[in-house]
Amino acid sequence: MATCNQRYDTVLLAGGPAEPDALSASESVATKALVPIAGRPMATYVLDALVRSGCVGTVTVVGLD
Repeated sequence: MATCNQRYDTVLLAGGPAEPDALSASESVATKALVPIAGRPMATYVLDALVRSGCVGTVTVVGLD
């Protein structure tokens, strides 16, 4: 874990285009952020990395409905 002198509030952007792309459509999900990898949505790996960095305060996830 990194050593941080300060914690940063972060924004995880998990939106996407109005129309699903080929990858999202093949997995029947609305956006790439929700594509399952080893049983978990891709965005959760990014969220875990942010939290484990030790440099993150509040995380706001912005996505589609």
